[in-house]
Amino acid sequence: MTIIDDMAKEILGELEAARASAMGGLFSNMCDAIEDGFPWDGEIYQIDDVSTSRMVTVLGELRSGATDAHGGFWITSSNLKVDMDSSEVTSLLEGAISFRLDIDQRYLTQRDKLSMATTVDEISEIGIDF
Repeated sequence: MTIIDDMAKEILGELEAARASAMGGLFSNMCDAIEDGFPWDGEIYQIDDVSTSRMVTVLGELRSGATDAHGGFWITSSNLKVDMDSSEVTSLLEGAISFRLDIDQRYLTQRDKLSMATTVDEISEIGIDF
């Protein structure tokens, strides 16, 4: 082994450690953003995978003409039942789904940037906050 090989291993180790740390922070921050929920009309609504899936289903039913796909209410993150008509639920669901998709897209974009970074400095310049 040459001195250059030793230096390459040391640099690669530092690079991969920085990448792993940033990836972990990015994932943790994404999970926190999802856990924080979606603020709408003074309330917070869940946007975890199960909740978002239900939102997509109900929004699809509303858009296809169902008149009461939501039962006349939606439940907040604190389990408060908020009475809403179909147009209010549609606005809530469109906003919440868009909000969640923005979180997901930010995660994917920043993850790809971290994967492609070639130096520790590049990694440190990639934002991992939401």
